[in-house]
Amino acid sequence: MIVVATGLDYHDEEEIEVSIEAKIPEEEGDGEGEQQTFVQSATGKTTAEAISHLQRKFPIRIFFGHNQVVVFSEQLVREKGIKDELVYFFHFQKHVYETAFLSQQIKQKIFQVVLKKKTNSYSYF
Repeated sequence: MIVVATGLDYHDEEEIEVSIEAKIPEEEGDGEGEQQTFVQSATGKTTAEAISHLQRKFPIRIFFGHNQVVVFSEQLVREKGIKDELVYFFHFQKHVYETAFLSQQIKQKIFQVVLKKKTNSYSYF
């Protein structure tokens, strides 16, 4: 399963919610046409734990190599900070992301908006 966008939110229960927009790679075909994406979320005490819980929902491995954006909720940034999340995504995942956004709230439709307006810089919306 290929992740194209990731969102992180923070809840009052001191849990991090990780939401991904993903698509399942096609096994056959010419690659033409748009693949349908879906959004799934899971929570945990840490980002790694939330992603582990998310992985348990799928029979195939979650792959972040095509992730185009990481969206951080304002609540996460203000209440917890994002140092650990930055280390997780930008160091441990070994992938370079072009864009990171800060949002007041992570919603499922935010990924469509973000991916359409994506720039090569850090943004706030």
